Amino acid sequence: SSNGQARIQSCRLVIDRISRHPRGSAFVQFASSEDAEKCVNLPFTIQGQQLQLDMALGRGELVKAKELRDKKNENNKKNDQRNLSLANYGVILNLDELDGNENDLRKRQNLEDVKKQKLKDPLFFISPTRLTIHNLPPNMEDEQLRKLIVETLKKDKIPMKDIILNECRVMKKN
Repeated sequence: SSNGQARIQSCRLVIDRISRHPRGSAFVQFASSEDAEKCVNLPFTIQGQQLQLDMALGRGELVKAKELRDKKNENNKKNDQRNLSLANYGVILNLDELDGNENDLRKRQNLEDVKKQKLKDPLFFISPTRLTIHNLPPNMEDEQLRKLIVETLKKDKIPMKDIILNECRVMKKN
């Protein structure tokens, strides 16, 4: 504007889908591109921390950036011999999805921490054909687990002809 101040139309924080907490970035929409350009090179700090400001991508640039990212991800998947792209598959770390069970959330977070630590070792990999199931009752046997898996698949209407269950084993501490 003419008085040297930029006019802001809206400000939106980027929220993490899982934790529902801010991710540390935001989108600010100004009344004009001139107002945005004024602010992008100014030094901004919050609680002593320097902020990094960049012009947001336009729709066309966003599509190109997404295509580049997808191409890069495709190349990474081809080179992903340790199957690290599967590391976060099925992970639930959202208290709402766990019905507010903080104890369950703590256990899941501990398992995630152990998994991350193991995957730092280049000799560890993720099997694309095996599942790990935690928190089983101590008296559960192999056949009971197999039966539970088959019943769950049937209940979810997943055709058993598409599933080959080679092995089902309950590991127990001695």
